[in-house]
Amino acid sequence: MNNGCPGKVIGSNSLKIELITANEELADLEVKLFPNPTSDKLTIQSDNFKNSTLQIFDNLGRQILQQNINKSEIILDLSNYSSGQYFLQLERDNKRVVYKIIKL
Repeated sequence: MNNGCPGKVIGSNSLKIELITANEELADLEVKLFPNPTSDKLTIQSDNFKNSTLQIFDNLGRQILQQNINKSEIILDLSNYSSGQYFLQLERDNKRVVYKIIKL
């Protein structure tokens, strides 16, 4: 499903994912994030993650997680995070895309 933004949200399990910002160059990521909202685990999938960095920021803009990604599926354990809104940033070659995730 194309939401009118340069990025793409794909799949029926990807409901309530909101693309915040994207560079045209990262539109090829075709990221799947599910379930969102989540109470514990968040699955992130893309066939185009090569040499990417994943970061999570809280609602105040503080970075709470950073890791390199080199595989097509990542499962993040968010069970220890407080309920609220977080921002997931994916970066590759100094280009980035940001998604909003909700932790129940």
